[in-house]
Order: sequence, then structure tokens, then C-alpha cells
Amino acid sequence: MPARWLPKSLTLRMVLTSAVFTAFALFLISTLLIGLFRTSSEDGFEDMLDVQLGTLLDSVTTDASGNLRGVPAFSDSRYLNLASGWYWTVEYADDSGKDRLMSRSLGGAPLPLADRSLVPFSEGDFKRSYTIVGPNQVPLLVLENESETGENSVALRYRVMGDRRVIDRRISQFTRQIYTYLSLFVLLSIAASALAVRFGLSPLHRVGLALQQIREGKSSRLEGDFPPEIAPLANEMNALIDNNRRIVERSRTQVGNLAHALKTPLAVMSNEGQSLGGAKGVVIAEQTDAMQDQIQRYLQRARVAAQRESVIYRAPIAPIVTPTLRVMQKLNPEKQFHFDLPQDELVFAGEAEDFQEIIGNLLENAAKWGKRRIELRAVKSRSSTGAPIMSVEISDDGPGLTESQIAAGIKRGKRMDESKPGTGLGLSIVSDTVREYGGEMKLGKSALGGLSVTFTLPLVE
Repeated sequence: MPARWLPKSLTLRMVLTSAVFTAFALFLISTLLIGLFRTSSEDGFEDMLDVQLGTLLDSVTTDASGNLRGVPAFSDSRYLNLASGWYWTVEYADDSGKDRLMSRSLGGAPLPLADRSLVPFSEGDFKRSYTIVGPNQVPLLVLENESETGENSVALRYRVMGDRRVIDRRISQFTRQIYTYLSLFVLLSIAASALAVRFGLSPLHRVGLALQQIREGKSSRLEGDFPPEIAPLANEMNALIDNNRRIVERSRTQVGNLAHALKTPLAVMSNEGQSLGGAKGVVIAEQTDAMQDQIQRYLQRARVAAQRESVIYRAPIAPIVTPTLRVMQKLNPEKQFHFDLPQDELVFAGEAEDFQEIIGNLLENAAKWGKRRIELRAVKSRSSTGAPIMSVEISDDGPGLTESQIAAGIKRGKRMDESKPGTGLGLSIVSDTVREYGGEMKLGKSALGGLSVTFTLPLVE
């Protein structure tokens, strides 16, 4: 199970993982480079002092009286500038203080001695290096040598000192440059990783777009040229869609077979009840009609439920409304049919035949009762849960219904006027179909003066 703190996005996960490992690797590399540069800088600084120490050894010696004689010819003028941080001294190794020579930069002030017992001489050349704090609290790197010189082979201590801050500044500058360049490299690596991940996952994005095409009813299969890693997923998805279609078609066929198988026996029973006459005949005919209504009702509900959640049934409503209104206009030339649809295409999340049956029943009912004008209006909105829905209103300028008639209007088989032909099943079928798709239907008084039927259905967004 992935950690809760990890982002859900695969792109973010891969980029974050790449960034962490890249930053960690570059941190180790930068630490190694800084360490190597520090060692190289300190070795180079000490080598420079060693050259100057050699010059000092060749320049200062003792005379016959044991006095120190000689001045080193350093090319570096810092040994002449007072408190410059660059100094040299020559004195007796026994610390007797009999005589001492020092650079002009010291100004005659003695230098503190470190605990040299903790810093042994290197083997063979009697050299050692250590750090002390010089004038003005400047850290100094000291390179020291003890050797015998002069006619009396007197042991002298030679010391050359350099300002250690020079090394520290170089190391600090190098460290800033390393971290700056490596930080830029990390950012570029993250950007490159993001581009690589986006490019690598682009087939999944194409799969998502292809599924959207299926969900919107624009395609019936997952089409596209997918890489070998994604192709099995696409094939399995197509197999699932095909299987879902076969299940729905099988259910539809079975529903149709059942309706056909029951139609003839029920018709025979109804005819026999009418032929029988009397109270028993009436009861038989009424119950047979009730059985037909119930069978038709539940077969319709089963058919709608079988395809309601299917991703393969998506129906744009404009291609359904336009020809339906055209047919109604031809059947009722004396009446005017008007429709108002939004510019954005509305796609019904269901089967086209169901939507056509809904508006067909309602338009037929409106044409039956309307005097001259029938209007259809559809708008897009949101349900209480935030899901996209469409609200469709069909209104006419007919006599309309009273409140009691509105309450009874959607009852199965209930007819508002026996003078008009029909079975009274239209509004009930519409109400059942709308309800099976999770919508609702309302009856009311229209702005034209007649009946207004408003229903909602789910939309594909």
C-alpha cells in the first residue's frame, strides 16, 4: 500500500522520485568535489610555503660568532607589508632567544608558539606544519623546519607563515559555485524528467481521451496505435466493452422474446374475457389488461436498467430532437413546433431510443391537446450532487390540467379525456423511463396557458 503522503499523480510521483535521487546523488558528488578541492588547495598552499621555506633556508645562516646573518629575497611583497598575514622567522631551535630574525611584516612583535610537541616532524626532512593565530586574530598556516647551519653547526628553527583565509576564501567560493551549478543542474534534471515522464505517459493520456470518446458516444471502441506496454490494456478494455454490449443486446433480445411470448396468450385471455361477458368476463379482461400493463412496465424498466450504466450508450440530443419535431410538424401541419437548444452539444448518458421515446410521447401528447403552438426547451444544469444534467421542458397552449389532474396525470392507464384516442400510458411510460435514469418529471402550467412537462436526465460532461 503506497504511503499516504505520496501524491496520487503518477507524473508527480516519478518526477518527485527522480528529483530526490538526483539531488541526493549530486549532494554526494558535490561533497566529494569540495573535499578534493579543499585537499588540493591546502596541498598547493603548503607547496608554495615550502618553496619559500627553501629560500629562507638558503638565505639565513650564522657567522663565526653565532649571530644570525642573511635576508631572504622573497618576490612576494606581502612579507614587507605590516600585519599582512605573511611572515617568516629564524631563531635558535633551543628557544634560548640569543638572536632572532623576522620579516618586516611582523613589525618586531613575537609570534605565539603552538604546542609543537603534538605535531611531529615528518621523517627525513624535519618539517612540520600547523596552525596558529597571528596578529589581528588571523589564522596562519605555519611550515617549520629545524636544521643545523653555519660554521658551528648551530640548530636553527625556520618558519614561514601564510594567511589561511586565502585557502578558506577559495574553498568558500568554489563551494558556492558548485552548489549554484549543481542546483541549476538539479532544476534542469527535474524539468527534463518531467518532460520525459509526460512523454512516456502520453499513451495513457491517449487512452483517457479514447475512453472519453467512448463515454461521449463518439466511438464504440478504444482505437489508437498504443505501445506494447499499453496495448494489452487497450485490448482488454475493448474486450470488456464488447462483452458489455453483448450482455445488453442479449438482455434486450430476451426482453423482446418474453414480451412476444406473452403477447399472444394475454390477447387470447383478454378476448375470451370479453366474449364471456358478465361480471366474470369483465374481471378477466381487466386483470388481463393489468397484467399486460405490468409486464410492459417492468420489461421497460429492466431494459433501461440494463443499459443505464453502460459506457457505450451515449446520445447527442440535437440529432434526435430535430427529426422528431420535423415528423410532428408533418403530422400536425396546422400547429407550430418550436425548439430552443443550447449552443453546447448536450449528450444524453443513455440510449438514443429511450430519449426519442420520451420526447416522442410528450410531443405527441402536446400535439394532441395543444391548439396552435408547442415549444421544446432544453438547458444544461447541475444536480444537487454536482452531476451534469439537462432539464427539458415541453409546453403547449392547450387547456392544461387542474391540480387534481396533475396529481393523477402520471398514473398508468389514467386518461384525462376519454374523447381523445389513446391508452393513457404515455406519461406513465415517460415517468418510469426518466426515473430509471435517475431523473424526475414534473407537470405544471406552461407560460403558453396549457400543460408544461419538465423532466431531467443525466448528461455526459
